[in-house]
Formats: sequence, C-alpha cells, structure tokens
Amino acid sequence: MIYPYTMPEVFTKEQCENIISFHIDWIENKGYIADNQANRKIDTSYRRCIVYEPQSYEHVPSWVMGKILNIILPVNNEIFHFDLGKGNRFQFNLIRYDPGGQYNAHIDLGEDTITSLRKISFTVLLNDSYEGGKLLFGSEPPKDRYSYSQVAENYPDYPEKGGMIIFPSYLTHRVEPVTAGVRWALVGWIVGDNPFR
Repeated sequence: MIYPYTMPEVFTKEQCENIISFHIDWIENKGYIADNQANRKIDTSYRRCIVYEPQSYEHVPSWVMGKILNIILPVNNEIFHFDLGKGNRFQFNLIRYDPGGQYNAHIDLGEDTITSLRKISFTVLLNDSYEGGKLLFGSEPPKDRYSYSQVAENYPDYPEKGGMIIFPSYLTHRVEPVTAGVRWALVGWIVGDNPFR
C-alpha cells in the first residue's frame, strides 16, 4: 500500500504568509465539484471553501514552484515511481476554509484532459490558527480508532504550518470540517503526459 508522505517545514512562517497574500491577485471562486470541466457545480454540503486560482503561472513566483518541484520529484523517484513525463507541469490553488468549511471524500483524478493526467497531489499547510480541518485519508469517518485504514488518522508525522503532505492523486481523501478559525492551504497536482494505466 502507498501511504501519504509528509515533509515538515517546507516553507517558513514568512513564506506561508506571503503565499496566503496571493489571494489578493488571484481569481476567487466558490469550491465546486466536478468530474470534468463541463460538469462543474456548487454543492456546499459536499465541499465548502473558497478557491483562489492564479490567472496564469506568471502570477506565481518561481521560488514557490521551484521549492515544490525540488521536493516532489525526488519523492516520486524514491517512493511512488510514477511516469511523470517531463515532470515539471503542475497546477495549484490556494484554498480557504472558513468555520464549517470542509471537503467530503474524493479523489483528485477526473475525466477531462487535465484532471485525468494528475499523478501526485500535495497540500501545504499555510497556517495553524484553526481547529478541525485535518486532511484524512479513507472514504468515511472511522467507526473507531482502528477501523478502515491506519492512514486515516495516524499516518506518520502530520506536518505543522509550512509542512507538506504528498500523495498519489488516486488516494481517497477528505478535509474534516473546520470548527474554529480559518484554514489556509496551497493544494496542487503534478501532471504527467499520460493517464494512469
């Protein structure tokens, strides 16, 4: 079984605050659900968050993209061994979860041209001034602490602010409801040349 991989302290406190500030210039949307670009819909009972997308990757500082690739590509070579093709194409969004914000169980693969090519997903935790909002793996809340997957709540070294969680885009995951404060995360996907076979 492939487990999520965690990397602590990828970004400093100052860098995290800088990344959060990107939302000022990025495009704001409500979090939608979709299996392809033509089938987007808002369903706040399933996903409740605000998504900020860069207008283009010229709006993303090279230090952010470089740091992410310099971590994920070696992790792929050592752990996942996915065929990434060129290995330097990715997409990402800045996500804000207000109190009550959450995202039910889902995978990051889709049916359209871009989402079908996602190979590796990542989440960078940008702040720690919230409660709840933990990223969990598995399809539903555990019935007890030992059920469905040890990955669900007990995967090693859940990172703190500035840390990154890296996982295959086909792993089912969810974000628990935020109960207080605002959760900020940078999420993204390394895209390959071909879908998983």
